[in-house]
Amino acid sequence: MIRSYQISQCIYIVAKLKIADLLKDGEQHSDTLAIATNTNKDAIYRLLRTLASFGIFAETKPHYFCLTRLATYQEEEEKNF
Repeated sequence: MIRSYQISQCIYIVAKLKIADLLKDGEQHSDTLAIATNTNKDAIYRLLRTLASFGIFAETKPHYFCLTRLATYQEEEEKNF
């Protein structure tokens, strides 16, 4: 509970950056995502690692991330309500 506000902020950031849309076709390197979103590569990596620890994304190999079932709710094209 203490960290729940941090997790909600992380989810908000990836939603604003449309990270799920960038990952919908498969895993990508965190540096590639940083370039696509015009953000700091170390910050994006830390953000994705944090969310991976909660099962929202998965780190398939070092610095490579993909969607999980939880992250598909972030996709812009799919409205999973």
